[in-house]
Amino acid sequence: SMQIMPYKSHKNDHYDITFKPFHLVPSSEWALTRVVLACDTDKKCRFVYENNFGLEPHDDVRTIDIDELPDFDIICGGFPCQPFSNAGKKKTLQDDRGLLFDEIMKIAAVKRPRFMFLENVKHILKVGGGEVFQYILSKLENTGYRVQLFKMSPHEYGIPQQRERIYFACVRSDIYDDTDINLLRPPGAIIDFESYLDPEDSIEDKFKIDGDILKVLEAWDEIIGEFDTEEKLSPTILVNEFYKTYT
Repeated sequence: SMQIMPYKSHKNDHYDITFKPFHLVPSSEWALTRVVLACDTDKKCRFVYENNFGLEPHDDVRTIDIDELPDFDIICGGFPCQPFSNAGKKKTLQDDRGLLFDEIMKIAAVKRPRFMFLENVKHILKVGGGEVFQYILSKLENTGYRVQLFKMSPHEYGIPQQRERIYFACVRSDIYDDTDINLLRPPGAIIDFESYLDPEDSIEDKFKIDGDILKVLEAWDEIIGEFDTEEKLSPTILVNEFYKTYT
């Protein structure tokens, strides 16, 4: 998904546009930010987005007329992660969705924004023997951007979700001043999981799980109980034999 968002900068008397698949809380000079275009292929996502933000998203980034876009300073884009993830069988650039990265680069090549922030799953660093990652870096550099990488996950900021992602922070080469971005991380963020939960007696039965799903979770609790405190676990367990048929 993608959003286009202009802001009126305190330093510049013009409006800019941002493509972004998620909300960034604006501050300081971004305080006057507002979204002018969003894009998502999923009809239900577009409905929810419009209901929340009062803007109907475009349905396909490939059909956006780049020449009709006004000038803008920032692109924030999350090109589809399925081609690079375990769930998507890591088809990489052989999957049509993997080529949507090139759609972002087409826009960047024409509009020349000052900054880009792109996001994908951490597997993008390794899939295809590293060829996909090198392709992305090469494309960014050849389009005229200096790139810095960050690996981030919500649990590092006190949010009870482990969802590691790679972020490409890109600065247009002609304005890059050889200064790296220093990412601020809260020291030892503590996650109080219970504080996110409603009292059990306040939850209706229709929202409670049972049957096979409950058995799976109970089995997982049993597995967890076999590990020592502080022992590292893989965040992903793959069961490749599900739905297989043998003769």
